[in-house]
Amino acid sequence: MAPQAERSGQSSEEVLQAISIARHGIRSLGTPEEVTELSVFLCTPKACHIHGTATSLDGGATKSLS
Repeated sequence: MAPQAERSGQSSEEVLQAISIARHGIRSLGTPEEVTELSVFLCTPKACHIHGTATSLDGGATKSLS
């Protein structure tokens, strides 16, 4: 990743983000704040019918049946 970053004049993080976005067809990578928002929501009464599930918070990178 570092050689590609040096060649492009970007940071390694910027190169990784660009590759991830291109590979998965997502608009942006998630942020720690977005993970926090989901965690907080799951602790509220509004989430009372959500039980025993795995939730992907990956901008659509995970393939699903829908």
